[in-house]
Parts: sequence; structure tokens; C-alpha cells
Amino acid sequence: MSTQNATPRTTSTTDVPAGSYRLDPAASTVTFTTRAMFGLMKVRGHFGRVDGTLDVGADGPASGAMHVDVETIDTGIARRDAHLRRSDFFHTEEHPTAVFTLDTLRLDGPEGPRVTGTLELRDKTVPIDSPVTLATSGERLRVDADVEIDHHAAGLPFRTPLLVSGRARVVVALVFAAA
Repeated sequence: MSTQNATPRTTSTTDVPAGSYRLDPAASTVTFTTRAMFGLMKVRGHFGRVDGTLDVGADGPASGAMHVDVETIDTGIARRDAHLRRSDFFHTEEHPTAVFTLDTLRLDGPEGPRVTGTLELRDKTVPIDSPVTLATSGERLRVDADVEIDHHAAGLPFRTPLLVSGRARVVVALVFAAA
């Protein structure tokens, strides 16, 4: 049986092989959900381009970064996407990329695997501390996380705050391949 077709499995500290990994953009997704219209309507979307690296040390420390091309936002409504790119929200002309920088990857903490780091979006840096699910298959590592982002803390202003929720749920499914 090919290792590429092997069934992924949840990992423990010793299961994540040390080494350098490169994000596979074709196999990775960054999606989001927020609410609009006084919380009555869900707005869903995704970012079309994501890239990144992950380095796992032999004794457990990890470092890395994920870059999200914010200009590739897609909610399925072109007019709304254009609005989200403008200066009153993402301001992609000046801030085309959001960057998550990994500070720590704890693999065997009491609550399971967890990442901490910072999200740089627009001109703000937002701390992130989130549980993750890890799975390995051959030389590939999958990292899944579900994070809630406060729009205001991330520097995303609103002209009509009652019409749009102040929070977004961001779900990342990242697949890394050994470099």
C-alpha cells in the first residue's frame, strides 16, 4: 500500500517527525463564517491562496508561518468581496497579506495539541492560542484549527456595526509536505 494513500492518524509528540515542511496550497484551505443582517444571516467564505512553512525540531520545538493572500477573499458575491477589500475593512491595497507566525506547538499538553502565535492583519497583531488536531500520513502532516477572531481587535472597522457581527469563525485545514 502506498504511503500517500495511508489512512491519516492523530499524532502524539513522538509521531510528528522532525524536519522542514512546506504548505501544500492545493490541499489546504482557510475558510470563515461570520454573521450579518443583525445576526440573522451567515456569511461564509474562503481565501483562495495560502502558503507557509513549518519546522519541527528533534526535541519538539516548532516554528513557522502561514501567509494568506487576503485579496483572494471569496464569499460568492463579487460586490461584497470588492467591499471587503476596500479601506474600510481589509484594505488589501496596503495590506494584501495576513500572516500567522507560530510561536509554540505543544503536542502533548493536558488539553491535547495546541498552537500559540500571532496573527498580523492590517496594522494589528492579534495573539492566537488554539487547540489543533494533527494527523500524519507518510511524509505529510495535516493541521486543523478552529479559531474565533474579534474583528475590532484585528483592526477591521465597520461603518455599520449593528449589521455585521464583531467576530468571525476561521477554520484552517493545512496540509504540509516534507521539504
